Amino acid sequence: MQQKSRAIIAFLCVGLLMGISTQYPDPFHVPEWLEWILVLAYGFTVFWWYHADRTDRKLKHSTWLSIAMVGLPMVGLPYYLFKSRGLRAGLLSLAGAIGLTAIAVALSAGGAMAVVWIRMQLE
Repeated sequence: MQQKSRAIIAFLCVGLLMGISTQYPDPFHVPEWLEWILVLAYGFTVFWWYHADRTDRKLKHSTWLSIAMVGLPMVGLPYYLFKSRGLRAGLLSLAGAIGLTAIAVALSAGGAMAVVWIRMQLE
């Protein structure tokens, strides 16, 4: 499996874990340290994908773009997608990134609902 695919799977798994963490062990009381770990994991997976894609495309390393991908991915990712792919392919790639984000949000909601359902079954 390619590094980009692994990064995407990790991104989706972090989304699922984010949802589970909102309900377990206490509903809506996520420990602050866990929130930080999950936010950093999101950032790491985005940067992991960016690094793997940049390496596959043999693009020149840009320090500022790497910083933007970690610090402000909502700006850095669209910029990178348009810069590396052009307008048409950049738009399609951006739509794919938005779709993956929507899937991660859905997995988060699904994880939270699954924990609630399991908790109700055990009561």
